[in-house]
Amino acid sequence: MCLLFVLVYPLAQTLAHSALSTRFISTVCVARIHTALAFVHPDVAGLMCSIGNSSAAPLAKFAVSFPLLYHWLGGLRHTVWDKVCQPRSA
Repeated sequence: MCLLFVLVYPLAQTLAHSALSTRFISTVCVARIHTALAFVHPDVAGLMCSIGNSSAAPLAKFAVSFPLLYHWLGGLRHTVWDKVCQPRSA
Protein backbone atom coordinates (compact mmCIF):
# COMPACT_ATOMS: atom_id res chain seq x y z
CA MET A 1 0.00 0.00 0.00
CA CYS A 2 2.87 2.38 0.79
CA LEU A 3 4.42 1.69 -2.61
CA LEU A 4 1.22 2.88 -4.28
CA PHE A 5 1.42 6.18 -2.37
CA VAL A 6 5.09 6.59 -3.30
CA LEU A 7 4.39 5.98 -6.99
CA VAL A 8 1.21 8.02 -7.33
CA TYR A 9 1.94 10.89 -4.95
CA PRO A 10 4.40 12.94 -7.09
CA LEU A 11 2.06 12.97 -10.08
CA ALA A 12 -0.96 13.77 -7.93
CA GLN A 13 0.93 16.54 -6.18
CA THR A 14 2.01 18.09 -9.49
CA LEU A 15 -1.51 18.01 -10.88
CA ALA A 16 -2.99 19.41 -7.67
CA HIS A 17 -0.46 22.24 -7.53
CA SER A 18 -1.14 23.12 -11.16
CA ALA A 19 -4.88 23.16 -10.55
CA LEU A 20 -4.58 25.21 -7.38
CA SER A 21 -2.22 27.70 -9.04
CA THR A 22 -4.74 28.19 -11.82
CA ARG A 23 -7.51 28.59 -9.27
CA PHE A 24 -5.47 31.12 -7.28
CA ILE A 25 -4.86 33.25 -10.37
CA SER A 26 -8.53 33.11 -11.31
CA THR A 27 -9.52 34.01 -7.74
CA VAL A 28 -7.28 37.09 -7.86
CA CYS A 29 -8.88 38.10 -11.16
CA VAL A 30 -12.37 37.60 -9.74
CA ALA A 31 -11.44 39.62 -6.63
CA ARG A 32 -10.28 42.50 -8.81
CA ILE A 33 -13.48 42.32 -10.84
CA HIS A 34 -15.49 42.16 -7.61
CA THR A 35 -13.74 45.28 -6.30
CA ALA A 36 -14.54 47.07 -9.54
CA LEU A 37 -18.16 45.89 -9.36
CA ALA A 38 -18.50 47.19 -5.80
CA PHE A 39 -18.12 50.72 -7.15
CA VAL A 40 -20.50 50.11 -10.04
CA HIS A 41 -22.99 47.81 -8.26
CA PRO A 42 -23.00 48.61 -4.50
CA ASP A 43 -25.53 45.86 -3.68
CA VAL A 44 -22.98 43.03 -3.44
CA ALA A 45 -25.37 40.76 -1.50
CA GLY A 46 -27.93 41.10 -4.28
CA LEU A 47 -25.25 40.37 -6.84
CA MET A 48 -24.27 37.19 -4.98
CA CYS A 49 -27.93 36.13 -4.80
CA SER A 50 -28.28 36.65 -8.54
CA ILE A 51 -25.18 34.49 -9.11
CA GLY A 52 -26.68 31.84 -6.79
CA ASN A 53 -29.89 31.81 -8.83
CA SER A 54 -28.13 31.72 -12.21
CA SER A 55 -26.72 28.83 -14.20
CA ALA A 56 -23.25 29.62 -12.79
CA ALA A 57 -24.35 28.58 -9.28
CA PRO A 58 -22.87 25.05 -9.44
CA LEU A 59 -19.51 26.42 -10.60
CA ALA A 60 -19.52 29.08 -7.86
CA LYS A 61 -20.39 26.50 -5.20
CA PHE A 62 -17.64 24.21 -6.48
CA ALA A 63 -15.12 27.08 -6.32
CA VAL A 64 -15.97 27.56 -2.64
CA SER A 65 -16.28 23.93 -1.56
CA PHE A 66 -13.35 22.40 -3.48
CA PRO A 67 -10.54 23.96 -1.37
CA LEU A 68 -12.25 22.88 1.84
CA LEU A 69 -12.73 19.31 0.64
CA TYR A 70 -9.23 19.18 -0.85
CA HIS A 71 -7.54 20.16 2.41
CA TRP A 72 -9.78 17.90 4.50
CA LEU A 73 -8.90 14.92 2.30
CA GLY A 74 -5.23 15.92 2.47
CA GLY A 75 -5.40 15.81 6.26
CA LEU A 76 -7.08 12.42 6.08
CA ARG A 77 -4.34 11.17 3.74
CA HIS A 78 -1.68 12.38 6.17
CA THR A 79 -3.43 10.55 8.99
CA VAL A 80 -3.53 7.31 6.99
CA TRP A 81 0.09 7.78 5.96
CA ASP A 82 1.15 8.26 9.60
CA LYS A 83 -0.79 5.21 10.82
CA VAL A 84 -0.16 2.72 7.99
CA CYS A 85 3.18 3.63 6.44
CA GLN A 86 5.48 3.63 9.43
CA PRO A 87 9.17 3.15 8.61
CA ARG A 88 10.46 -0.28 9.46
CA SER A 89 13.14 -0.40 12.12
CA ALA A 90 16.29 -2.30 11.19
